This record gives sequence, C-alpha cells and structure tokens, in this order.
Amino acid sequence: MLERDFERYLPPWSPSSLFNPKVPLSQFKAPPLYYVLCAVLLCPIRHQDIVLQLHVLRTFSVLLNVGIVALAYLTARTLFPDDLLVQLGVPLFIVFLPAYTDIMSAVNSDVLANFLFSLLVYLAIVIQREGSSWPRLALLGGGLALGLLTKRTMVSALVIPVLLVLFAGQRRYGSRGVAIMTGSVVCLSVATVGFAVANWNSMPRWITRFIKANPQMYWDSLLNWRRAWPVYQEEVKILAQGFWGNFGWGAYSLEGWILVFPFLLSGLALIGVLWSLLWKPRARALPLWQRQSLLLLLVVTFCVWLITFLRVHPLPPEGRWVYIPRARYTYVAIIPMACLFVWGVRQFLQGQRGHLLGLAMVFGYVMLDSVAFFGHMLPAFFKVVDLTG
Repeated sequence: MLERDFERYLPPWSPSSLFNPKVPLSQFKAPPLYYVLCAVLLCPIRHQDIVLQLHVLRTFSVLLNVGIVALAYLTARTLFPDDLLVQLGVPLFIVFLPAYTDIMSAVNSDVLANFLFSLLVYLAIVIQREGSSWPRLALLGGGLALGLLTKRTMVSALVIPVLLVLFAGQRRYGSRGVAIMTGSVVCLSVATVGFAVANWNSMPRWITRFIKANPQMYWDSLLNWRRAWPVYQEEVKILAQGFWGNFGWGAYSLEGWILVFPFLLSGLALIGVLWSLLWKPRARALPLWQRQSLLLLLVVTFCVWLITFLRVHPLPPEGRWVYIPRARYTYVAIIPMACLFVWGVRQFLQGQRGHLLGLAMVFGYVMLDSVAFFGHMLPAFFKVVDLTG
C-alpha cells in the first residue's frame, strides 16, 4: 500500500495514519507466536524484495483462513448431522462475509488467533457429542495455550473449558451439582479479581503486561456512566457497521441500503436461536448435547462481543481521543457466530418455500460480497492516477 501511495487516498479516520512510515506501530508488547512463525517463513527469503515477503506472509494468512472455513464445515456437520442446509450455510456465511475475508488476508495475528479459537470450538462440539478423551483434552489445552501466546483476544476462549466442565457436571450430577460448581467458579473469579486489584503494584510484570490496565482504573471508568454513554452510542454504530463491511483497517466501510439485508437477517437469526433454545416443545426436540452445544456457542459469542465492547475502558481524560475497537476483534468467534446465524435463520426455512428462501439468502450473500469487492475494495485499494508511473 505504501508502494501504491495508499495513504494519499486515506480519509482522516484517526489521529495518525497506520500507513505513515514515520509513525511505526510496534508489536513487541503483543503475544509473540504469530510473529515468530512469520519470522521463520521469512528467513529463507529475508534478502528478497519486501513485496515478495509480504505476499508470502499474506499467503500464510489465506491458508490459515482456508483452515478456518474447513473447521466451520466440520463444526456444522458435527453439530447438525442431519441438516445439509446448515452444514453448507455456515462455511458459506464465512466465505461471503466481505469484511472478514478482507482482514483474513492481511499480515496480522488475528488470523492465527481465529484459527486456534475455531479449533477449540470444533473440539468442544466433538467432546459434547462423543465424549472426552485424553487426546481431545490435550488438544484443547494445547490450543488454548497457543492461542494465549498469539493474541489477547483469545482470553475469551477460557470460557470454553469452563462450560465443558459445567455441562459434564450437569449430565453426571444434575442441576444442583452445576449450581454448586458455578457458584464456586464465580466466587473464585471474584476473589481473584479482588486480589489483583488490591495487589496490582506487586503483581508479576508478565501479568500486568497482558492485562495492560490497572483493574481499579478500569472499574472507575466503567462506573462513569455519564462519560461512557456517548462513547457507547458511537461504538454500537461502528461495531455494527464494521462487522459486515469494514475494509482497509477501518478506512472504508459499506453504508446505506446494502446493510439493511444483513441487519434484518441478524435480528431474524437472534429470534430463531432464542426460539429454538427457550421454547420448551422445540427445545425438547433437540438432544441434550446439542442444546448444550448451542448454549456454549451463544455464551462464547456473548463473551467475545462483551469483551470487545468494553475495550474502550479505561476511558482517557475529557477532551482526549477515545479509541473505539473495530469489529475485527469479534471475528475470533466467527464459527460460533456463523453457526448461530445460520441455525437461527434455519428455524424459519421449512418446506419447499423455505429452501427457496435459503437460496435467495445465499444470493444475498453473493450480492453483499460483490458490492463490497467491486464497489468499495477495488476502487479504494487501486485508486491511483497512473499505475505505470
């Protein structure tokens, strides 16, 4: 992008340009795994042209994204073994989500974090359906450890093993056992947070680097509702718009009528998911492991969005620029979101007319992706006066 003078056409969306070589963004404080792998890939070609090195790393990102799409199909096939429409709809949702496809071809640790998170979700669904085994538990623990070494957003994956333990307890000990285990986990979490707040200055440096902000500052900022409310209003708009159509690291976005289609489908999907889980006659038609798996996906999705939404804290002093997180941080849970989206809409696609409506939805995916690619991404990334110089 520097070579094509991309900064020249970049709207002023932040105080400093990401593409200004005089304002480098260091990743030394970020978890290192992705960058270590990139360094290994670049080692044989470290003396080659930097554009070639960039293409190699972007190819690495694309291959990881292919793995995510494959895991999406495997997850859907495991969770919905008798529903071909959902099995195909989940990977298609991911493939035709334009903002996601854009960021997953970039040189960024998001793609490895998303791959590892997707692997954990798939393993969790397999464990729910077929039971646990030492190899599966080892893969789950290893994937979680690697994820935490990749990106801080993987902290939301910690809820997956907790939920698996709770679900196993419910099957073995009943609801009372789950209530006891849940209460114990909540009390332990509250005690841990309280200890961290009280002893923040004496905590090990690796913990303070990972958490980044003093919990007391975070709590004070969270309670300052008057200061936070205007920020929340702007954040809702940015996250909702950015999830479906945000390109060039937030520089360009889809706007207008094209976003009506995904927004309406999102509302329909949410109604369908809640209907299938909470309406008793419909919920009882699903096996216990499947209901628990859907609940796991729902809780994981909620946690990811909540953590992303609260990234604005601690808020800076009045008058200073407030960083509002982009929706790309929620893509770590792309498979849970895709499964819930397709499953929720699927509740309204019954009979022959339902299948026709499903085809119309796929056509809508393609239209959304086409408008994003040909109407926004290509003009933005290749908007130069003379490519030949």
